Parts: sequence; C-alpha cells; structure tokens
Amino acid sequence: MGIIQKIREKLVLQLLFLVIIIFALLLCAFLLTKRQTGKLIRQNTLELSWGRLLIAESRLDSFFENLENVAASFSYSPTTEQYLTQDSLSRVPDAAALSVVFTNTLLLENDICSIYLYGADMERIAGFGKEFAIPDERVPKITKVEIGPGFLSEKANHLYYSFYYPIYDLDTPTYHNLKGVCIIILSPDSLDELLNDISLTKNSEIYLLDQEGCILSSSQLSPDTSLEEEMLEESKDCQVQKIVSSISGWQIVCRIPESDLVSQQSGIDTIMLLLYGISLLLLLAILCFFYFHVLRPIHAIDYYIRTNMDKPEERLYLERRDEIGTVSCSLNQMLDKRREMNEKVQQAQKKMYEKELAVKQAQVIAYRNQINPHFLYNTLECIRDMALYYEADGIAEVTMALSSLFRYAVKGSNLVTVAQEIENIREYAKIIEYRFMGKISVDVSLAPRVSQKQMMKLLLQPLVENAVFHGLEQKVEEGLVDISIQPYHDDGICFVIEDDGCGISQERLHRLMYEIKSPDQKDRIGIANIYHRLKLLYEDKFTFDIKSEVGMGTRITIITKAEIDDTKGNIQSRYMDNDC
Repeated sequence: MGIIQKIREKLVLQLLFLVIIIFALLLCAFLLTKRQTGKLIRQNTLELSWGRLLIAESRLDSFFENLENVAASFSYSPTTEQYLTQDSLSRVPDAAALSVVFTNTLLLENDICSIYLYGADMERIAGFGKEFAIPDERVPKITKVEIGPGFLSEKANHLYYSFYYPIYDLDTPTYHNLKGVCIIILSPDSLDELLNDISLTKNSEIYLLDQEGCILSSSQLSPDTSLEEEMLEESKDCQVQKIVSSISGWQIVCRIPESDLVSQQSGIDTIMLLLYGISLLLLLAILCFFYFHVLRPIHAIDYYIRTNMDKPEERLYLERRDEIGTVSCSLNQMLDKRREMNEKVQQAQKKMYEKELAVKQAQVIAYRNQINPHFLYNTLECIRDMALYYEADGIAEVTMALSSLFRYAVKGSNLVTVAQEIENIREYAKIIEYRFMGKISVDVSLAPRVSQKQMMKLLLQPLVENAVFHGLEQKVEEGLVDISIQPYHDDGICFVIEDDGCGISQERLHRLMYEIKSPDQKDRIGIANIYHRLKLLYEDKFTFDIKSEVGMGTRITIITKAEIDDTKGNIQSRYMDNDC
C-alpha cells in the first residue's frame, strides 16, 4: 500500500510505472510474435519447399514426355521402320539415310549422348554417338517405355542414364508385336538440371531416386548408391518431403534440417529485437523528456509559489513558448493583478477608515453642539401662537416656516426624496420672501418622474442661500432663483440652480472652483461642503459645474449619474453639522 500511495502522489513514479507496463507488454508481444513468426516461417518454408518439389516433378514429367516424343519420332520414322524390317545386306544402302535420322534426333535434344537401335531378335543393328556398354540381359525385358538404371562410362567416372523405348508393329492387328527397341543414352547433367533451384535452405538435401531406391541425382551423395531407410523418415532433427513421378515412378526427396528452419527465423528475430529495443529507448527518451521539460519546470513553479509570500516582488521567468511558458506568464500576470487588487483594497480600506473617522468626528461635534430640539420647537410654537393672538399672520407664517426648516434639518435620515427636499425649499422661500418684502422670489420646476427618487439631504438650500445673499441681495431690481430638477438617463438626476444676480468674475470663479475641489481644505462650508458630501455619496459618479458672467447671473449644474447607496447616507454628519 505504501508503494501504491507513493505512485499516486508522484507524477514521475506514475510515468515510470506506465513505462514499465508498456515495456512488459512489449516483451510479451515480442515473445508471442516470435512464437507465431516461428510457426509461420516453418509452415511457409515447408509449403514453399513442397511447391518446389511439385515444380521439379512437373519438370521431370515434361522431360520424359519430351524424350518419349523424340524416341517416337525416331522409332517410327519411315527410314527406321524400313531399316528394322530389312536383312543385313539390304540395310547397307539405307545406312546413310539412317545416319541422317540419328543426327536429326540428336539435334532435337541436347542431353542425348547416343542412340542405339535393336532389332526384333534384340541384337544391336545400328548405333550413333558415344559407345557405352549396355547389359544385354536388360534389352529383352523391355515391353514399355522406361528409363533404365544408370551406369558408368568407360572413359570417365560419370553416371549416364538410358531411356528404353519399345518399337511395335503398328500395321498388324496385334499391338504387342515388338519390332525392336530404341535406347537413348542421356548425359549425367540431364537429371541434375531438373533439380536446380529446388533447394530452399542452405543445408537442404535433394535426392532423385529410381524405382529401386537408387540415387540417380543428388546434391549430397554420389550417384548409383542407395539412400538409407531412416533418411526417408522424418525426425526431430530433420523434415522429409517426398513426391513420386506418375510417369517414371521415380521419387524426389527433400530433407530440410530443423536448424535451417530455425535459422530462417533468427534474422526476423534480430529485426524484431532491434525494433523493440528502439521502442524501449524511445520510451526512456520520453521519460527523460517528460522529467526535464515538464516535471522540473513544474517543481520550479511549485517552489516559486511556496516562496512568493516571502518575496512578493519577484517573478518567475521561463524561456519557453509552450504551455508551461504560458502558465508561467499567466502566473506572473495573476500575481501582478493580485498586487494591484491588494493596493486597491488597501486604498479602499484607507478611504473607509477615513469615512469612519469622519463619522466619529461628526458625532463628537454633534454631541458638542447638541441643543434640545424639543425646547427649540416649543419656543417657536410659542412665538407663533403669540403672533396669531396679536393677529400678526406674517410673523406666525415665518415662525412656522423656520420651525419646519429646523425639523427637516435635524430629524430623519440624511437621504430624502426629491419631493421632500423641494418642500423644504418652499418653506425656506417663504422666509426669503418675507425678509426681502417680495423682492426676491424662488421658482421650482420638478419633473414628476424624479419626485420619489432619493437624493442628498440639504443639497439645494445652501445653494439657494448663496444665490440670494451673494448674487441677488446686492441687486436693486427684483431677483429670481430658478430651480429645475429633471431626470438624467435612467437612474440619474440633473439639478440646475440659476439666478439673475450680479454674477462672478472668471478669475474669482476659477479660484472658487479650486477651493471647492481642494482635498486639503479643512473648513468646508457652503458650496465646498456640498461638493465633498457629494464626493462621499457618489464617489466619481456625479458632475459639479458653475458658470457665471458678471451682471448676468450664475448657473450651478449638478448631475448625479447613479442612485444613492443607503449605507452611505450616514457619512454626511460631519459636513451637515458644520455651518452651511
């Protein structure tokens, strides 16, 4: 179980185990292939050898048929038939004609050395070619076409063969009326040529035997000897194949040693062993390639990942263009992005900490400046009642508007609906109209589509106040503050506060915008307070713009591009508790 567990945990051991399995399968395949190949080679060799024996038999039969045709052509020629029927004196004039027939017959077959012609009394009456001693007791026994046993020539130790062809009288009703015998002497190479190209293996033995088992031709033993009986039988050391000619009755015997059959396979085994050896070397090469080009880079990546916590600034560089190089580049990119995300998280945490700190500071200021709102409301209600008692309706209405302003500023959340903010502006407008005796008026234009959307509390009142006291109070003529609230795209709101007052010079306007947006300003009141409250609530999803021209008035445009997150509403305390 320990070894199996290690193999499961180590990729190189898994690959090595796979190579061992493949090698074992290759070894089994080699042994099985060797066994099957040996059987096939043995079978194919024997079948091919048998096929060559059949070819040799066909050659032998063709050879005899050719000899029989040559003998028939000679024996039944008119000159030969006439020569056989004549007596000794009558044959003398025809001897020359018979000699021509002899010559023509020898030209028909190159393997014919001599031709002898015997009469009805089995005495030689003519002959042509080399002289051979033919046993006289052999001739009277010839009644059919056959090849006699071989014999040695008188001048050389060579074995020649005799072909016996009986000549019958074809003009008599009795077919077996023998007129004579034609004997053809064949050269020693005539039968050897028939056995050429039969031997299939190096040590194969080919024998040509006559009816009595005497060797007529052999690649091993001398002719005119007998082949032992055990050599005609198969054994564990030798395979024997025999075939008998249907015309002559001779046998062709092929003996193939088992060593030759095995040697036929050795060459193929060598090639197979070489191929399997190359396959094994390729497997080892794949193992080495996998280790050096896959495992080692993986180990390097693993070591880099484990040590990156201590050295986060370092990066992994592998000079490769394959998948591992891609993984290395992706890992570096991931670490770079993680570093950027960590920096963003730290910045976000820093901002959150600043916001929480601002809330705490706002709470401290709120506690320090806190007054009892119920006392203020009760006092304002008392003033209103006294004004009504003395029939001073204007004082009562102004007091009621001021009470509503205080209630709106102190109570509730820092986020309100647009309708609530507009209602507060209208109460403030009453105070302005009473204070300036109707000289300055406030006009509000609200799109119904945005009336219930949430907005920052006390966004418009400080801007209207600035427009009145900095733009319209110095004007001799009547003044107007126009407030327009319209939808912006799907979720945004567009606030426009415009007056027709004295306006602001461009130099002062640039300085004012710089002071409003400066992050280092500590005393954020008025418009600066509003801008930074918007910054906390909307972050970068708002625009704040002031346009003014001396003598023509001022136009402030605020566009919020997204809805407010309720969780950010309480961040406004610090700025709202300051003097607006």
